[in-house]
Amino acid sequence: MSDLIAADLAAILRQTQRGSRLEDKAASFPDLRALHRFCFCIDLFTRKANRKWRDANRKTFLLELRSDAIHMLYVLIAGDVRGAKFYLRSCVENLWRHTYFREHPVESRWLQTRPSFFLTIEDLRQYCSKRSESPAAASRCQKRLADGYAELCRLVHSTAITTMTLDASFTDIRAGILETRSLARDVRAIGRDLILSLCLAEPDLMTTLDPTHRLVLTSFLDKQRRRELANLV
Repeated sequence: MSDLIAADLAAILRQTQRGSRLEDKAASFPDLRALHRFCFCIDLFTRKANRKWRDANRKTFLLELRSDAIHMLYVLIAGDVRGAKFYLRSCVENLWRHTYFREHPVESRWLQTRPSFFLTIEDLRQYCSKRSESPAAASRCQKRLADGYAELCRLVHSTAITTMTLDASFTDIRAGILETRSLARDVRAIGRDLILSLCLAEPDLMTTLDPTHRLVLTSFLDKQRRRELANLV
């Protein structure tokens, strides 16, 4: 499976070679690999969900989460680190939407039939953090996600001159080594909690994954999160 993951990343880099706006491709490769690994994990989980479930409320926002993850990788290659952080933030939002609407099929249909119906991101965040059936590990995971989300919001809507994006033309758009490294750190931290949260929310899906695919997901997690997952699934 590791060969397949490496080949997939190599194919993406070949496809985007002309449009790449990375300051130093070689120096940024480990960070690109981390982002791609996260995307690959989300894709494995989402493909399983798409085959297993027919109901829109069980899979629509997982599919949107996968789309956000893929866009995040391509936007970074195109040099837009701030845009990549926007997509990472959207991944968290769609995780919260999935967690709520998977348990509320009626409200999920209202999204299509009642134009006035909506839930704010804060409504969804509070719902996910206060679910009474959530074990302690899941609560800690949601707390870390909420903190990571707040920091991403601060960066995306920055008003500090040091973190603003002040590019004046297309040729100014370029992902620096330090910026790419910073994004990769965010993806490792927030991405691990995203995957852990999905596994805890969908234990039946997690346990029925192909063992090789399950290993890919768990290997993306650090030791602490692997322990939390092993104790609950």
